[in-house]
Amino acid sequence: DNLGLDSICKLLGAIEDNLECGVREARKSTCTSHMAAKRRYPNSSIYYFALSHPSARDQEMTSRKTWAKDMNVTWFTTEQTFPDSVIVSSPPNTYANINARMLKVWDYIWQNEPNYDWYVRLWPDNYVFQDRMESIIRELDPNEAILLGRPGLVNNFDRQHPEKEVPFLGGGAGWVVSKSAMKAWEKFSVGPFSKT
Repeated sequence: DNLGLDSICKLLGAIEDNLECGVREARKSTCTSHMAAKRRYPNSSIYYFALSHPSARDQEMTSRKTWAKDMNVTWFTTEQTFPDSVIVSSPPNTYANINARMLKVWDYIWQNEPNYDWYVRLWPDNYVFQDRMESIIRELDPNEAILLGRPGLVNNFDRQHPEKEVPFLGGGAGWVVSKSAMKAWEKFSVGPFSKT
């Protein structure tokens, strides 16, 4: 029954690191097939991208060799650290100015990759289990304004009212943004997608 298999998949997924390889592969095969059958939006397109910095080159290299090696991830950075890096600069290229660089990345993505159902923003120090991520995402409707991540407030988007705090997903956690949320964000936000 589905409820039982759901519970088993979640339990085995939680202890997967302790399973022997053969058992892990059997669980992955069974649970992946089960989750695929449940997906409401199995054909949703997903754009993965990561923001990096020359100071995080070692972390980026490790990510590229591990979780990102079989994924199509676009890597954004301030300097050419790898041949496929996309350069996005917003001087000064310091950590303190990271919000401005992130907004330029979102601008770039929306202008150049507007046809995806989902956008997943990552960092080099994140670790992604692609099959798990996609099994969650493909349960959701990309036509609903959905924004998943670690919420917070930031106050530097509105130049006329710099004291105004606006919702923003921050921290080192990844973001998952539906196409509908991207459209709403572009239309109503005072900061992202700015024409600066």
